[in-house]
Amino acid sequence: MRVKTEKYILGLALIAVFTLGGCENPSSGDANAETPETAQVETDDGVITNAMQPMLEVSPTEQSENGWLIVTSDEMKLTATAAGAKKIKFNFSPIASAESDYYIELDTQLEPTDAAKGAFVTQFKPSPDFAGELWIEATYPDGSTRTTEPVAVAARQFIGAENNAETNAANANQNIGQNEETAVSLSNENVYITANVPSFRLTLWENGKAAKTYEIGVGKKSHPIPIGERSASQVILNPAWIPPDSPWVRRMRGVNPGERVTAEDSRNPLGNIKIPLGNAYLIHEAAKPSDIGSLVSHGCIRMLTDDIFDLSKRLAEARELSLSGEEIERARRNTERKAASFKPALPIKISYDTAIIENNQLQLYPDVYGRDTNTAGKLRDFLQSSNVDAARVTDETLNRLWAQVSSNERFVVSLDDLRAGRAAEAGRKEPLTSKSNKEDKARQTNRKSENRN
Repeated sequence: MRVKTEKYILGLALIAVFTLGGCENPSSGDANAETPETAQVETDDGVITNAMQPMLEVSPTEQSENGWLIVTSDEMKLTATAAGAKKIKFNFSPIASAESDYYIELDTQLEPTDAAKGAFVTQFKPSPDFAGELWIEATYPDGSTRTTEPVAVAARQFIGAENNAETNAANANQNIGQNEETAVSLSNENVYITANVPSFRLTLWENGKAAKTYEIGVGKKSHPIPIGERSASQVILNPAWIPPDSPWVRRMRGVNPGERVTAEDSRNPLGNIKIPLGNAYLIHEAAKPSDIGSLVSHGCIRMLTDDIFDLSKRLAEARELSLSGEEIERARRNTERKAASFKPALPIKISYDTAIIENNQLQLYPDVYGRDTNTAGKLRDFLQSSNVDAARVTDETLNRLWAQVSSNERFVVSLDDLRAGRAAEAGRKEPLTSKSNKEDKARQTNRKSENRN
């Protein structure tokens, strides 16, 4: 069902989180990996021309920390560049649930504003609650169509409301560690979950203690999971997948937006278990081991099969769900859909902590989303807020510590060595995840083999 009405947007102020259309199918390409393609098409007057991959520019905007484009004026300008195109549609997907396929055609143009550049321009005045994905669909004389990757755009008023409601506290605490004491204060519930994006780890807490920690995969830089507090509503065995009406779905072969893809269908990317976090964000089964420690999804958390089964069984027992451990385990071998609800909802805290203090150790992680967290100044502020005396540590040394961190390695040093001013010498690199450890061992084996040869 496709709804072309702006009335739908007016109700979006009631929704408190952003949705980018659900989790991505593992077989789809990276949203940032698209390169310009050229194809020859014949125009109406018989002229052969080059049709470039279309591009969309939104202005005036500024980039938010979460990767959204924030409209900075009462009116925004949309510029589509599509050489050789005969028609351009400016499309908008407002915030919706994962099982909807709503989108709105903001404008359709049959003539370029600037024929020489192949530019189509339209003006649009967004409502205060405007938030969602913008993309263009270009149609060429031969009947072929091309679409751009969706761009997350929101009105300044909507972002302001969202920040006040959900993310200000998280941003204020950005780069502050997730030690046991801070985790305990997250909720009055005895059972809850925390997940830290830069460390690729999810932790189940019971009675104030970490019951189990799991390695995870997280959202791409272009589609990050929102940082802040969320809640899980259910554990669902053998879930169906309903592809959202987004450009990345329409480019997939054999999948249609709005189609119900059942658990037994090989096209279903969710695996045997999903735990909805609200507004299309999920914890679900990873497609392959290499998902772990990687930016792979459209904002969802992925877990290895054994891990998500273990987590689900622990949650079922701790929260006395109507699903037994045996029923959950059988979901590995059957396709029967079952679900159990958390009453009340299960609290979940998503953090973006690149500096953590645990067990008298400072742990430093990569700034995977490029949020400028890994600086000497921010690390010093974090240490001071954690009552760690770093007076003997220079900014040069703090920068040296950050330099030890990579996409595959974290840096760990004891607080005693840090206070003594010998952090750079006494600290050590460690694999970021077990996948990183296996890759490192493989590289070492290859180097040894090359040396022998």
